[in-house]
Amino acid sequence: MSVGSKQVGSRPWFYIAMALVALVVALTGFTSTFFVPLAEGRLEAPPMILVHGALVFAWILLFVIQPSLIRWRGYQLHKTLGVVGVVLALAIAVSTLAASMYSATRDFAEFGGVPTILSASAAIALFLGLVLAGAMF
Repeated sequence: MSVGSKQVGSRPWFYIAMALVALVVALTGFTSTFFVPLAEGRLEAPPMILVHGALVFAWILLFVIQPSLIRWRGYQLHKTLGVVGVVLALAIAVSTLAASMYSATRDFAEFGGVPTILSASAAIALFLGLVLAGAMF
């Protein structure tokens, strides 16, 4: 089936599958260091880290929802959530910078802080560039 100039067929299943893989990876990777300590009340992190974690997890959930909406032809909600996604991406960029500054300060004696902030800045630039490209197309 054709929608505008784009084909809608079996391709959305690929994006749904990749989004689910990303969700599983995130849950697996952060279970022992974030989710379990948070649930048990023993996570020692400033509020900015909790906000950052919530924002990024919301992004991953949005990553699962968006291709699912295309697959089941929820185009209008997909577009609306796309705008929400741009706002969420900007919030993630700010929280990533704050989290990297916290990490750099915390780990400065052992690792030095400049590489942490530089790598986070590069990641933010790449992330926002990809979000912009996705929003434009």
